[in-house]
Order: sequence, then structure tokens, then C-alpha cells
Amino acid sequence: MRPMVAQISDIRLSDLNQIMIHEHDLFTSPFTKEDYQFEIVSNPFATYKKIEIDNELVAWGGIHLLYEDSHLITIAVVSKYQHQGYGKALLKHFIELSKEHEATKMLLEVREKNQIAINMYESLGFKYNRLRKNYYPDDNGIEMILDWGNL
Repeated sequence: MRPMVAQISDIRLSDLNQIMIHEHDLFTSPFTKEDYQFEIVSNPFATYKKIEIDNELVAWGGIHLLYEDSHLITIAVVSKYQHQGYGKALLKHFIELSKEHEATKMLLEVREKNQIAINMYESLGFKYNRLRKNYYPDDNGIEMILDWGNL
């Protein structure tokens, strides 16, 4: 049996139907297909990537690169692949991509109740920046920052 190889590549419009199936399973406030279409086709600041294993979707996410700032917009891992390091691998990829584009920091928002995600972000050096009351329809958001420009 050949080993499974995880590959990171750009999200294509043809990926959206598969992403939307999982988006609704993973998020209480999911992005719409139109949101993704805009980001992929029309937003010059957006970069969206996916991880696949043997052509099966494992994870996806997107960032906005705005001058010295990078902003994580979304990151998701298909349920059966969670807790295996794919989210962290994709986030590390986004951090490196941000550095290549001369960003000096990355910001993100995470649900206050999502301790698993907060722990992952902290393991990569993200720090609490501020509380964003009612950022999500059903939860507060925590804004976190990774600032490598001041290291």
C-alpha cells in the first residue's frame, strides 16, 4: 500500500461544492458559496488554500494579505481528519506565505468558547490581543496576534 501524501494547493471554484458540505457541518455561521466565490475570484488580497490526501479534501482556509498585516479569515479541518495536525500545518503554511509577502504579523479571531483552537494558536506563538464582544452571532470573539516583526 502506498503512503498517503498530503498536498497544499490553491482552492479552485470546482472545490466549493465539497467545501460547502463540510462548512455546514463545522460552523454555526458558515460562509456561503458566494462568499468563497468572491474571495477566490474577486478579492485581490485573498489567498485560499486546501490540503488534500489522494484527492480527498482534508482542510482549507484563507488569509487576507494587506501590506504588513496578514489576517486569517477561516480555517477548517474535515471532522474525520481533526486532531491530526492538518489545521496546524495549514496555518504554518499561511504564516510562511505571509512572511514571503513581507507581512510582519498575523491577526485572527476565534470563538471565546473554542479552547481547542485557542490552544493550537497559542502553540504557534499567537497571543491574546483583545476581546471582541458579540463578534459571532452566538459567542464573543478573541482577537489573537502573532507579531514576528518585533522579534
